[in-house]
Amino acid sequence: GVKRLWFTDCLFGIDEIRYIKILEILCRWPHYCEFAFETRAELISPGLIDYFLKINIAWLAVGIQSFNPNALNEVNRSTDLNDLLDTLDSLAGSGFPMDRVHADLIFGLPGDSLADMKRTIDFLRQRYPEMTFFFEVLKVLPGTAIWNRALKEKWLVHSSENMYDVLQNSDFCFNDIISLKYLGLGLDFLQDAASRQWTKEVMVSVPINYSDLAIRCGKYLHRMG
Repeated sequence: GVKRLWFTDCLFGIDEIRYIKILEILCRWPHYCEFAFETRAELISPGLIDYFLKINIAWLAVGIQSFNPNALNEVNRSTDLNDLLDTLDSLAGSGFPMDRVHADLIFGLPGDSLADMKRTIDFLRQRYPEMTFFFEVLKVLPGTAIWNRALKEKWLVHSSENMYDVLQNSDFCFNDIISLKYLGLGLDFLQDAASRQWTKEVMVSVPINYSDLAIRCGKYLHRMG
């Protein structure tokens, strides 16, 4: 009776031979089931794509975090953005359903900015119109290197049980974080299946960026409760 298996290994594919064996097993799964994966773009090889096309994938979450090299360097995330785009292009070119590719983003990274996050959203949306965004405001967990940095630089952090969202840091003022919250809320709304039906028409008829539309929707939804 299992309807979905979610592989929470965020480096799915790091050992291609081992992971292809897993995918071969999933190809022989005896009843209907969806499979969900998390990985990084540089680990998605052509061999893995071939198998992803053979199974029923609920989503393929790709850790992008940001398209700002400064922000990635600040958190020691060595991502080659050109390689990342090449991989996403390969997925799109293979016929993989891009609405099942989830771009994992982190809002509020040091070295980033509200304008940079909006550019990331708009760039990816234009290049891959069906892609879905997953997002989280940066959390700084006690005991980590970034927590120590937050203490040193006197970041404002919502510190309560299981919630350590950044509210303000050296690159984001409080109002920027609020705008990011609106952006996230609006993205959730616009990515709903019903909203997707009219969003394209709005983008064609109204001169507005997708990120700005999301922020406006988020503000409206928040105001309406």
